[in-house]
Amino acid sequence: MSWSLALHFILISVLGLLLAGFQTSFWFQMFGAVAPPLLWLVIFTYIIIYRTGMAALVQLVVLGLLLAYFSGSALKVFYFCLLSYYGLIYFIKSRIFWSGAGYFLLMCAVGSVFYHVIFSVATIMIERSRPEWLLVERATQILLTPAFAFPLFWLMQRLDSLFFFSELKAEVTGGTTYE
Repeated sequence: MSWSLALHFILISVLGLLLAGFQTSFWFQMFGAVAPPLLWLVIFTYIIIYRTGMAALVQLVVLGLLLAYFSGSALKVFYFCLLSYYGLIYFIKSRIFWSGAGYFLLMCAVGSVFYHVIFSVATIMIERSRPEWLLVERATQILLTPAFAFPLFWLMQRLDSLFFFSELKAEVTGGTTYE
């Protein structure tokens, strides 16, 4: 692993920590009781789409370990949700992919819905306690997450352009690719 890739890996991890910190504490100082978007999920989605399989999985496992402390859920539930989310987004990406911000926003919107479904099912299956439904909070997060996806997509693209000379393309196996 070259130094530039290691530095890129560290910067993505720090960005994930900063976004999780913003989402869990500073957001409430600015917007009160409005539920924050899942900003870390946007970073996860970007990594799943624009990294190869094993590199994405390693980055997600490390980020999951770092971000688990920001979550109110048990570690086993959090990792089950992340790995299920990875499998779902990777499956969709392998079937249909086109480059650009529109696809990324769509994947963030679909992913935020499925993350809440996966989290509710995982909590029911793994934990003894039942999840709180909080329909308004979940709906707000589902609507706000794609709204923040475009600025974060732009930021991640700029960060990638500092470390990679050619445009990153997703690893797509089979399915339909639209350019």
